[in-house]
Amino acid sequence: MSAEQLHVLAKAPPVVGGMFPNMNILFIYSPLRDGTLGSALVLHSIMPKGPHHFEWTTYYFAEKGTPEHIKVMMRAAATLGTGTSGIIEQDDSDTWPHMTESAKGVIGRTETLKYQAILGENRPADWPDKAKVYEGFGKDDAQWEWWLAYHKLMTAGA
Repeated sequence: MSAEQLHVLAKAPPVVGGMFPNMNILFIYSPLRDGTLGSALVLHSIMPKGPHHFEWTTYYFAEKGTPEHIKVMMRAAATLGTGTSGIIEQDDSDTWPHMTESAKGVIGRTETLKYQAILGENRPADWPDKAKVYEGFGKDDAQWEWWLAYHKLMTAGA
C-alpha cells in the first residue's frame, strides 16, 4: 500500500472492505460479555483449497504499543463478533454455502440473476486514491465488484 492508502486506512478504516482477490478488512464494534462495547480491526484471508473448499484465516490487529488490557478487549470483540462463531458473521457461514448449492440447481443453470442491490460508486470529493469507494451504505457493491474482477481474471485469454 502507498503512504496515502495507509493514511486513509488509519484515518477512516472501512467498516467492511476488501483487497482482491482474497482478503477482507473489517473494522467492527461488537458487544462484549460484560455488556460494554468493544472494537477490533480484523483481516480475513481466504485461500482456495480445491473445488468447494477454502481455508479462512482471521488476523486481529492492534497498534504497536497498545496497552495489554485494550488488546484483550480487541481480541474479545474480534472473536465474539467475527468468524463462524461471531455474532456479526455467523449467518454468512450458514448462508453462503447454501446460496452456492442452490445456484447449481435448475433455476441457477437456466435463469439470469436479477440482482438489484447495487447503488454505484459515490466517491467523496477529497478521496486521495484511485480505488473505488462507496461512501455510506452501499448494499453489495463491493461484492459485485469482486465478482466482476474475478470473472475478468478467469476469462482473460479465453
